[in-house]
Amino acid sequence: MSMPISEAEREQLREAMPEVLAALYGITDLMRPFRCPDPKHEDKNPSASYDNHRHIVHCFSCGGTWDSLDLVALHDGIDSFVKQARRVADIIGMTLTGDSSAGSLSPAAKHAPSPRKTAVPGIALPELPNIYSACFDAYSNLYTGKDGGARCFLIARGFDDSDIARHGLGFTTEPKLIMRQFSVWEPDALGFVVIPYFDKGRKSIHYAALRTIEGDAPCRSKEWRPKGVSVSLWQEWLLTEGLPVVYVTEGVFDAIAFEKMAGKPCVALGGTTFVNRLSNILESCEPSVRPAKVMILMDNDEAGRKAANDLATRLDTLGIPHASASGMLGECKDANDLLMSLQGDRWEFAEAKPFPSSDMPLIMTKWV
Repeated sequence: MSMPISEAEREQLREAMPEVLAALYGITDLMRPFRCPDPKHEDKNPSASYDNHRHIVHCFSCGGTWDSLDLVALHDGIDSFVKQARRVADIIGMTLTGDSSAGSLSPAAKHAPSPRKTAVPGIALPELPNIYSACFDAYSNLYTGKDGGARCFLIARGFDDSDIARHGLGFTTEPKLIMRQFSVWEPDALGFVVIPYFDKGRKSIHYAALRTIEGDAPCRSKEWRPKGVSVSLWQEWLLTEGLPVVYVTEGVFDAIAFEKMAGKPCVALGGTTFVNRLSNILESCEPSVRPAKVMILMDNDEAGRKAANDLATRLDTLGIPHASASGMLGECKDANDLLMSLQGDRWEFAEAKPFPSSDMPLIMTKWV
């Protein structure tokens, strides 16, 4: 019987240290020292660094040294080697097979090819892809697709065409056409909803995340992120605008739903593992540009409550006032579920003139 993890896979997991640091600790600048990842070490000054040759993190103050598997063990309390490997594999979108051959990564989960190669049989990638053009094409795909399934999915989640256009949501069957760095392994997926992460003023796109449209088989991951791209939060720039209040949700759809219902500025973590990212941003910026208050609106489940408590503790350390907004959810799991629960009660959809270049009528929310 073969080993559950091959030596080739073990090496690939060790090389995933940059993605592990970004996902677990919000650390994306590996050229500078950062705080020791060991919670037992009260590191007041950055004393750890990343060795990109040996793929390890070393703290010069406490002497600790960790590889990618050690870090997930340290962060998540995972003591099983196999479980550690699976955790790292999940972070980078890798399928473990135990095969010692070069094919241990699925074809869709390998590093993006060079610009002169073709990533997918029959689909030639442009030499210099234009990210705005790609996102516009993905947006157009919602209205020119044969079955309109992705648009129906978004409308079922409570988002009308104005929401889709405002946030640049789109659809694709091949994520690498949106960003080369995507390594998505969802063989049963019908396609993916594209969620752009813009900066202030939409001058650039940090990256676009994807959410799987489920077919008959369950999706492997709720949201995929480009491999090797600096991690940001959705509408991250709101945290440094000196606003009187900023709401923080767990998922992007929750943030869009909350802004639609309440009209309040909202940041999305993109997952509970990015609490570190949010606290690091607030810690590194001047107190004058921090929000006067943070309203925490995590999912109404065990993981969400844990993340909310973690975030509250970090905000207390920074001296930033905060409060829980979960009371507004009632029995709903999250803000998006709350929006959907209002359908047929307080609002409904109204059809307008057809969308240009297709026969699909525009769908707009009609609050009643």
